[in-house]
This record gives sequence, C-alpha cells and structure tokens, in this order.
Amino acid sequence: MALTYWMLSLFAEQIRAKYGMFPFLEATGEAGAGKSLLIEFLWLLVGRSSYEGINPTTSTRVGRARTLAQVSNLPVVFIEGDINDPSSGNNHKQKAFSPEELKPLFNGRSPRTKATKDHTNITDDMPFKGSVVISQNQKVSGSEAILSRLIYLHFDRSQHNAQSREAASYLARLSVEEVSGFLFYALKNEQLIMDIVDRTFQSNRDHIMALPDVKMERIGSTHGLMLSGLQALSEILPITDNTKQKVMNFIDQIAIERERDLISDHPALDQFWDVYEYFESLVQPNQPYSLNHSPNDSEIAISLGEFFPHAKLNHQALEDIKLIKKIIKTSVRHQFISVKTVRSPIASKSMRCYVFKK
Repeated sequence: MALTYWMLSLFAEQIRAKYGMFPFLEATGEAGAGKSLLIEFLWLLVGRSSYEGINPTTSTRVGRARTLAQVSNLPVVFIEGDINDPSSGNNHKQKAFSPEELKPLFNGRSPRTKATKDHTNITDDMPFKGSVVISQNQKVSGSEAILSRLIYLHFDRSQHNAQSREAASYLARLSVEEVSGFLFYALKNEQLIMDIVDRTFQSNRDHIMALPDVKMERIGSTHGLMLSGLQALSEILPITDNTKQKVMNFIDQIAIERERDLISDHPALDQFWDVYEYFESLVQPNQPYSLNHSPNDSEIAISLGEFFPHAKLNHQALEDIKLIKKIIKTSVRHQFISVKTVRSPIASKSMRCYVFKK
C-alpha cells in the first residue's frame, strides 16, 4: 500500500492535471512499529539515503512552505510532528502548525502566498507539485476537509516475529545503489502506469462509492486512485495475485473506516463525553455532580478548568487537556456552538465555558 502511494507520487503532477487532486498519506503507530524503517526504505527507492523527513513542529511556516516548494513529483514527509500529542515534548512550536494548512496542497495550490518586493499588488503563488506524507505516533485529528484528504495507514507490533525482524534487518542493510533502480524503472513505464490509471480510475472510484456507508465523493476518488495505482504497480513488479487481492481488500477497509471517522468523534473526545455522561448519570437533587453550567435546557456548557480536576478526583481517565482543546470543536456527539461566558445556575456566577447542543 505504501509502495503504491510512493509510486503514484512520482506522477503527482500528471494525476492532478487529470483529476484535480492528489491525496495525502498518513502513517501512524506506536514506537518501534516500523514507520521510520519503511519511509527510509521508500526514500532509497528514489535515490535518497539516511533521510526520513522534516519535523513540522520545529520549523516555521515559511520554512515548511520552502520545503514544500523544493520538489516536483516527489513526497514531502512530515515526521514525528505529534501534531495532536501535547505530551510529546514539542509544545514550543505546536501552535505554529496545524494540518489544516495542508488542505490547498491536495489540489496543487500554493502553500503560501507572498507579496513581491515592489509597490504593486502582484503576488507570488508557487503551486505545490509533490505529495504529502505525515508520519507520527498519533492519528491526525481535524476537520472533515482534512481527514477526507488522507489515506490512513496504522502500524503496530502485533505481527512482529523472528521472520519479520529478519526481513526488516535485510531492508535496513540495503543501499541506494541496490534499489534506486526503482525510480528509473517506474519513470520508464510512465505511459503504461498512466494508461492503467486512466482506464481503471472511474470503475475503481465507483467500486469504493458502492461500499457500505461510503458517501463522500472525495473518499471514493482518493481510495479509487489507490486501487488504480495498485493495479499499475502489479503490472511493473512481480506482485502475486494473493498479495494484490489482500491489498485491494485493505483499501476497501480503510475507505469504509475513513468514512466512519468523518461521522464519529476522535477517541479522546469519545472518552471525554463518556466521562461527562457518567457524571450526569449521578446527578441527584442537591448533589454537586452536575458539570453542565448552561441555563438553557437545550445546551451543555462545560468549564474544562473544572471538568478535568473533577474527573481526576473521581478516578476518571481523560486525555491531556491540550489535546481536548485542540479537537473539541470537531465534536459530533454534541455539536460545538461556541466558547462564551454563561451565567451558571449551579455556581451562581459567570463562567467561561465550551457550549454544545444537547
């Protein structure tokens, strides 16, 4: 699957010219699962050794924009940004980066508009010509717009064994000289690859859209493109029918899961609302359990500064408050309205609260 995306990245500009888009790849997983080894190996295939990517949390927006403008028909990899993980130790730059800023790159638009150094109204909008890979420990959380642009891969150690460790060790020992012929071979077969993509894209997109619960057109297009890429890859590399079928089934699976992600909350938010509903279930007349400060019966008003200490005191586990603040506005279970000051009927005073529909 990762190799399919990497190969298609070599033709990102051609694909955008035909279909107006090119998806992003998101690779997540626990430490030691093999993300870094995989990405370093994929770089070897295109002639780059001892490299994985850049950390967006330790770079400025200008620096990221310049990095994105450096390549055409190659990936730009953001590594270990832990964009959503406040405990990662990268907090000094986290506020400077949001995955939302990547949205224009999907269609090849400029990552940053600059004014020219004169007195005119001319601007410099350099288009993005590559692809984007995000590799980090935690899953990206964000709006429907950014999540629907991502092809999601998750890695864990559950299938690690002596045989897989030996295979990983072998890959780690390979040099650029041994495997970089993949780049030449793929480019030499550009016409074949693009013909297969053109011939199969529409039917593969329709196949994805026919899967249970898949309704978003963008998910059909991005995952349909991956199916077409796999079919093209199978024509230039000796991939067995069994392996090909497994990957095709996997693409179907992640398309369904991505659609579900768009209509469900982030796991940390699910946990947050479960704890809230637990406390609400304990509410009795004249008992101090209620954390809903809304004077309106159709709304929920929660003070996070009160909610988190209360949860800790009652041994209810929650993710870090910084993560919750980052993703809480995407809430599905209770739709977010605003952050505002409300007059609490419980505390008999004004409180700054996150307000939601009940």
